[in-house]
Amino acid sequence: MKKKKNGFAATGILYTILVIFLILMSTLLVTLSSRSRILSKLKSDAKNVSTIVLPTLYNVKNGSATATGAFNSPYYINSIEDLVLLSIDVNNGINYENKNLSLLRDLDFQNNDSYLDSSSKVYGDINGDGVVETIYEELTTSSGFIPIGNSSSAFSGTFNGNRRIIRNLLINRDTPYQGMFGNNEGSIEHLTVHGNIQGIYRVGGISSINAGTIRDCHNQAAIQLKLVANYANNDIAYFGGNVGGIAGQNTGEISNSSNIGSISSVYNPNSNDNGYIGGLVGRSTAGKISDCFNNGEIIGTSTRDTITGGLVGANYETSIVENCYNTNAVTSTTTNAISYSGGIVGLNRASISNTYNIGSILSVGSQNKCLSYNEKTMNNSFYLDNCTLGGEGISKTSEEIKNLTNILGDAFKDDVNQINNGYPVLKWQ
Repeated sequence: MKKKKNGFAATGILYTILVIFLILMSTLLVTLSSRSRILSKLKSDAKNVSTIVLPTLYNVKNGSATATGAFNSPYYINSIEDLVLLSIDVNNGINYENKNLSLLRDLDFQNNDSYLDSSSKVYGDINGDGVVETIYEELTTSSGFIPIGNSSSAFSGTFNGNRRIIRNLLINRDTPYQGMFGNNEGSIEHLTVHGNIQGIYRVGGISSINAGTIRDCHNQAAIQLKLVANYANNDIAYFGGNVGGIAGQNTGEISNSSNIGSISSVYNPNSNDNGYIGGLVGRSTAGKISDCFNNGEIIGTSTRDTITGGLVGANYETSIVENCYNTNAVTSTTTNAISYSGGIVGLNRASISNTYNIGSILSVGSQNKCLSYNEKTMNNSFYLDNCTLGGEGISKTSEEIKNLTNILGDAFKDDVNQINNGYPVLKWQ
């Protein structure tokens, strides 16, 4: 009887092992089958892609549990292909609301190691040059990457960059909503973007338009706004434009972020509307921009009003700019109208507080000021005394500004590590 019991026990163990094995194999086969179906769809119709995680299998956690997009089970972004598939999803209405995505490593569009297969052609004509090339060629030539989100479909999830950097991003399109993200209504955090971005109407390094939250994000890309005479799409006419290192247009929250990339607009003699150019944001009409700095050169030019600021081009309505500073030059020119430029905000019709500017204002026009052409509220803001353009704010010598930490408030600290030539820096730096 004893041997019989042992036999039953052994049989039970083998049965359990077999069941577990079959479950694992079934899961793997389903995953591989899903991957195959998605890649097949990509070849014929990229619009039908419905997930970003299956093609790379980086949704497998701890060997067996499939990611759900929850905070503790995020969808992993581990390749350039993942970014492409995320773009396809969001641009086709899959907004990832209440889902979390996590960037696992630095990605470089010009490095083969950042791709699963840089020679793959299954993603089609991404750059729009009429020829299907390898994904590497598609993303590094002509129009390059297609932003994540557009005028009708916004990203609504949480994208955690994990303080990683996306390098050599190329976007060069004569259409609106250009940036790493084309339209953000979710949360983008801990991300740095490097490369070259060009577009019309609304252009930004992190997001073309932000109605959500951007936190601890940093732009190193050169960004250029192409001013157009009249671009029409779906019966919507676009004139002039907004460009910024973090966002072209903002109605959301931007904090603990910075720009070191050059921000500019391209002169167009046929364009007849305003250009809004800012180190962080071109135009902000709501929300808050706080605890941020700009160290990128800002150059604005247009045929009508050119509104250029070290941090924000135009700050309107209920928008708040606070606890920020600018260290680089602001240049603004216009041929037929007015130039508004300032070290912090070009034209302020909302609120500015606890800011300072040590960058020069090199502008041609009638409304250029050391901090901002201010029409509403400006408090506790300072500029170097070598600026002779005047305006609201308090003029200080270089040494005086270096000793303003306590006056500027709790968001600032002394530059003990000399990362800003001794001028106050933000506590997160």
